[in-house]
Amino acid sequence: MPSSHSFRQAAEFKTVPLEEYKQLRETIEHQRNQISELSSRLSGITSQQIADGEIFTEIGDQNKPRQLGQRFSEVFEDTWSNAYEVLKPKKPESKKEDEKEEMDEKTIDILQNVVKAIYEFCKKVADNQVNKLMIGMTPPIFDSMNTKKEQKTEDKETITKTEKMAQDYRKAVAPATIPILKQNVLTQELQGKVLPDMSIGKELKEYVDNCTNLIWYMCIQQPPMEIVWGKRGEKFNKEMFRFSGKKGTKFRLTVWPAVLYHKDGPLAAPGYAVPE
Repeated sequence: MPSSHSFRQAAEFKTVPLEEYKQLRETIEHQRNQISELSSRLSGITSQQIADGEIFTEIGDQNKPRQLGQRFSEVFEDTWSNAYEVLKPKKPESKKEDEKEEMDEKTIDILQNVVKAIYEFCKKVADNQVNKLMIGMTPPIFDSMNTKKEQKTEDKETITKTEKMAQDYRKAVAPATIPILKQNVLTQELQGKVLPDMSIGKELKEYVDNCTNLIWYMCIQQPPMEIVWGKRGEKFNKEMFRFSGKKGTKFRLTVWPAVLYHKDGPLAAPGYAVPE
């Protein structure tokens, strides 16, 4: 004889219309396919990669180094020329050709100095963020002032793990950091210093904002990405730079910097330079 528990279960069971049943079957099948796909993607990932958080970077991070290099090149192609047109002085017909060329170079200098200022500012802020976060995250019993002559192995491991956590947090809050960073770059580092004492119009602001956004993400990569400039008079590096205008053997002027995946690392995006 069926138990009273079985009768209660049968009484609670409700019939489902055919169409709703079919929809439920489709939903379950779709979810099974998703689970199967994720299982396949995860099958090749080691437990150490999961512990280090690499899987989250691979699946969800849209600011990977390779993409940042590509997007940085696009800033030069899309917004650099607009900013150049705003900044360049009008050339009277009476000016000689070499004088006009000098005026062009001064405008290019301003635009490259904007990138340099943003890069140095972002590097400084990125380092300060990690240092401040580490101070707050360090356990109270830890000797943060390093008063001991030698640190124990577990202390060094604590520092390494704490630094990794601080770096991960810095990347996680990047979307909230960037708007404030853009404002500070403009008012503290550029206006009245690198940029002429003039109103910052739409074209210049777009150029500054795009550079700040990408350079910040470059600086918070691990290891940080590197921006490289050609030095006047040095041999032209054809692997890292493309010719802007005529060809030559030595650097004269960097129009747009090259980007490396890290210091002394492989090329992420080429730069453009005017040779002598």
